Amino acid sequence: MSKTTSITAILVGGRETRHLRVPKQTLPFGDTTVLGRTLRAYLEVGVDDIILVLGYKGESVRSSLGTLPPKVRIVKNPLFDEGMVTFLRTGVRELNASATGFCVGLGDQPLLTPALVEEFLKAFVDSKKRILVPAHQGNLGLPIFLAADLAGEVQDLPAGGELWDILKRHREEVFDYPTGYSAVVRSISDLDDYHTMLRMAGLDIPDLPEAIHAEPAEEIETDDEADTVGLEPQADRGGASPDVQAQARPVRTAEPQPSADLETRSAPDVPMQTQPPSEEP
Repeated sequence: MSKTTSITAILVGGRETRHLRVPKQTLPFGDTTVLGRTLRAYLEVGVDDIILVLGYKGESVRSSLGTLPPKVRIVKNPLFDEGMVTFLRTGVRELNASATGFCVGLGDQPLLTPALVEEFLKAFVDSKKRILVPAHQGNLGLPIFLAADLAGEVQDLPAGGELWDILKRHREEVFDYPTGYSAVVRSISDLDDYHTMLRMAGLDIPDLPEAIHAEPAEEIETDDEADTVGLEPQADRGGASPDVQAQARPVRTAEPQPSADLETRSAPDVPMQTQPPSEEP
């Protein structure tokens, strides 16, 4: 990255699955956890700062990460039960004055890779657009990249507000970046999602201790409502084979193109539970 470019990554907690007593970010994923694997995608690229916003069972999530490099900052969101917009506000409030841009992603996107995040980051900087949104097979995903001067608009989002509102407001300044990787539209809503991602990463499904499973009738405190109004990539429940992620190749465009159809496209912030299955290219 240019010395005049400074990008901060903001990672926020996703919703908790009702089938587990533990935060999904702490589930094992290879030699680390779901959140640990997600963090690697950002740690190994040209972002200058990583702000990790924790809410539900934040202490448990933090302890699962062990020692972190200095550029990772942990921020607690005491208002996490009031919606995902509070995570966004908390994150942008911590941006350094030197930041020229920032990206927003979820902490449960373990299929993201450093190469993919670096590709989006470079495309964002080179495009000169104020917003970049990755899109897979017509579904908008995460992380979303934004110019630093849009942080104030994120901070001013009302209760129930969405990043989607900002994208629509600046539709002519959005670079809708197509990619062949479904990692941008996959996050963990339940154990089926978790198992699918493990298989796509070529990993074995671990035997989880019975104690972490919730009983069917047990009420688990969650931030489900937060995700329905705040930040979630479109659901992509493809029945892909374990190696299809490695085979996919990102689709590139010669020139940045604005998203002229933002009014009619589905918001990346709202879980699309009725989205029909799609497969990797």
